[in-house]
Amino acid sequence: MVFEQRNLKLIDKLGLFYLCRIKRNRKINLSKNGEWISIKELGEIPESGLIVYLRKVGYVKLFCLSRNGKAVYYITNNLFMSFGEFQEVKNASWRIEEFHRGVKQCCNIGNFFVRKRFPVLGHISLAMRAFFILEKIRIDKKITWYEFRRELNRIAVGNAIISLCKETGLLLI
Repeated sequence: MVFEQRNLKLIDKLGLFYLCRIKRNRKINLSKNGEWISIKELGEIPESGLIVYLRKVGYVKLFCLSRNGKAVYYITNNLFMSFGEFQEVKNASWRIEEFHRGVKQCCNIGNFFVRKRFPVLGHISLAMRAFFILEKIRIDKKITWYEFRRELNRIAVGNAIISLCKETGLLLI
């Protein structure tokens, strides 16, 4: 947690805002000099959030959402954040996560067979271009990335088999 605390403090020092999940066993304090309790011991947290003191970080606003019947906790250093703003930022961060997952899984942006700077940048550039093309087709066809990828693989494998059969004279069509 030391590394995370350092990052949160740096973001705060730079005058930026963060929103991140926090585990329910983290110790917090309702006032800087009060008793330390874990988040799960807090009980009901108002929808508008609750300002608490987080050890080695400072004052943060705590939000709680229920997902599949389980409480999920988030903190932000923006003590004036409303629940609506919280939902908006959380949803935007989820869309960013989906983007990263799509680029990594569908365009192989994480698989580098080169180590030098320019080939890596070229790989990233081509992977991003491929992703944007994939995303446009996905939106136009109203299908998922994985459905499109499966269709593309089916077509590519079919064409490869036909080509090999023609070359070897085994094509019966």
